[in-house]
Amino acid sequence: MDEIDLPAITRRHLERERQIRTRIIVNVIEIERHIEGSIATFFCREEYKHVLFTELLFQTGQIPLSRKTEILRKILEYNYPELSKRYHSILARVDSIRGIRNKLAHAESFFPLTEEDEIDGIKIRVIKGGEIKEEALTTKDIDEKGNIAAIVGLSLFYLASAIEAFITEDDDAEAHTERIDRLISMYPDILQSHSDTGKAKPKKQRVSNFKPANKKEN
Repeated sequence: MDEIDLPAITRRHLERERQIRTRIIVNVIEIERHIEGSIATFFCREEYKHVLFTELLFQTGQIPLSRKTEILRKILEYNYPELSKRYHSILARVDSIRGIRNKLAHAESFFPLTEEDEIDGIKIRVIKGGEIKEEALTTKDIDEKGNIAAIVGLSLFYLASAIEAFITEDDDAEAHTERIDRLISMYPDILQSHSDTGKAKPKKQRVSNFKPANKKEN
């Protein structure tokens, strides 16, 4: 099949669009995978049931990311209240990232007709208040949001690892929470909520202080 000879302006636009959409969507796929893994691990430790639970609940059930995030939030709140209190802002960040992901996954973009119409990014059509509006997403904006999504994804990976360690009573649980704490200290503007800003840094807690709420003392 012969290659279609597209105008240079169209090729540039398609390449920018691919890079911008992919940057966010790929990172959010990782975020979603870690949230699903945390939920499935909490309810099913046996490998077959873990995989089946993931398939039936998240694929067949088609639960959206917003609901998955809320499920994980409730698991932490009811079973690991100290983890919930300490890392609630990470899940809050998922909510904001989900918004830009939805735009990039579904919104139609404007194709520039002349070089004067080109921007360092893309323009998309969004429907708001019953009207179709134009919104510009610059490469710089997307790079910043992509970095945020990557950092949140790494935090959720460590959180998922910590939950699994708590369930299996693995000694590595403390190491995972320490990694999250290091990320928070490195990226406070991303991983701390505005309500946490200005507060004294919480005292470092050992894993034993993060044990499930319904776990009895020996």
